[in-house]
Amino acid sequence: MSRRQGPALAGRRHAMSKMLGASLVAGLPAFARANAAQIAPRVADGLPDGRICVLSYSTAPLPPAAVGAASGAIAVLGVNGEDPVYVPSDSPNLHDLVVPASNPEGTIFAIGHEARELIEVFSNDFTRRESRRYAGVTFRGHGLAYGAGALIAAESSTSPIEGGWLLYLDATGKEITRVATGSIRPHDVVDCGDWIAVAHYGNRPQGANAGSASSACNLLFDVAAPSVAFLNKRTLAVQSNWALPTDGVATHLCPDGEGAVLVMQMQAQRLSCFQANQVTPALAQVRDSASLLPVELESGLFELPLPVYRVDRLKGVTTKFDTSATMQRRGQSFARSESLGLSVATFAASQTLWMKWDGWDRPEVRSSLRFGVPDPRGCTFLGGGALLAVSGNDNNVAIIEPKSARLLTIIPAVLGRHSHIRHLAT
Repeated sequence: MSRRQGPALAGRRHAMSKMLGASLVAGLPAFARANAAQIAPRVADGLPDGRICVLSYSTAPLPPAAVGAASGAIAVLGVNGEDPVYVPSDSPNLHDLVVPASNPEGTIFAIGHEARELIEVFSNDFTRRESRRYAGVTFRGHGLAYGAGALIAAESSTSPIEGGWLLYLDATGKEITRVATGSIRPHDVVDCGDWIAVAHYGNRPQGANAGSASSACNLLFDVAAPSVAFLNKRTLAVQSNWALPTDGVATHLCPDGEGAVLVMQMQAQRLSCFQANQVTPALAQVRDSASLLPVELESGLFELPLPVYRVDRLKGVTTKFDTSATMQRRGQSFARSESLGLSVATFAASQTLWMKWDGWDRPEVRSSLRFGVPDPRGCTFLGGGALLAVSGNDNNVAIIEPKSARLLTIIPAVLGRHSHIRHLAT
């Protein structure tokens, strides 16, 4: 078997196309339950227990009786056809759920992106909610179970350019300490062996080139210093901080071996730039070959194609993965399965799943439409890493067996617009 093919089985594409059929390939934005059953019958005995939580930052399409006037919501889905439960949240731009360590009651932290002072603490069954406030702190989206609780990416509400923090909270939400992350605008934080890795947006929060609607042609982010920092897991001291190209902000990370991570970036340019012929011919060609998502038309922003990088704690950037100008637009989420040796990313604007198997030097890239998921957002592994859940903006969560690229089922549910999903095993 060639090292450049991945562990695909012979005839997989033929079997896949036969199974999905033309209607699924079309990638309709929603499926009725009856249609979903016809496309991919549920396999109740083969799917793991637990809950899939979709973290919606927009409640517009959700049942008003369930979410009221809340700014966000958690859609809690079962994998075997149970009706979704909608849990209101006051976290702006709801981004992550973290189950703290040393946590016998199973409480859950809900974290927003650019959420001033607020962490929500939910009971394990989501029936109770408490708002915890942290004066002068803005939370930056993600966290990680650690030690006696959790580490949460944060910054100063008044001086974000001075550098980021990890707030170390116990399982009740009480602050134990805070440590510097080594750069500005931290967003994601992951465990990679003896090290904690932190992705820094590295953008100036209110720069002149930061997406002002009054400007005729500019970029969404004014990027200054995107980077990945590695912290000693025991002391939380910064051991190294590696700069990334300033083509975009560094958003999300995926562990890739001891002391190494994969990192994605994000940047967007106003569509008016293309209309005014104020972009390079190469970028204009990329735009002409790409299909725009409804959210791009609404926002007036074109999501630029950007590589994925592998960053090593000691060596910095060691590999650049740049599969295609039309296949890596708006990196959205990462998921990692140690049991499969597989890292997966969703690219929302190009509507692709990016799959890198350990030991293979070329990622596989597949259309998310083949699995009934347009505008893919969140991804997470289930069942000890054997199965992959992928969510689409507004509707649908697909459960996929990655080794065979087989769709097991579609969970049709009304979802608000979102960035991430999480799997809670209990």
